[in-house]
Amino acid sequence: EARMAAMLVVTSAEGTRELPCGPMVTIGRGRTNDVVLVDTKVSRSHAHLHCLGDGKYYYFDLASGNGPLV
Repeated sequence: EARMAAMLVVTSAEGTRELPCGPMVTIGRGRTNDVVLVDTKVSRSHAHLHCLGDGKYYYFDLASGNGPLV
């Protein structure tokens, strides 16, 4: 049975974007992240999304100062 590709929907002051999700997605203000959010409330390395093999994605906060808003 074929699986559909997972998409991450990101809504920010810059608008809404749909991005493909791989097994791990990095999120933060820094340019090296997969998802770059230009917002002073977002840490340079804010969070990771991981697919742990069960088909579900898990959010891991990287001790960011403002925490998640999911």
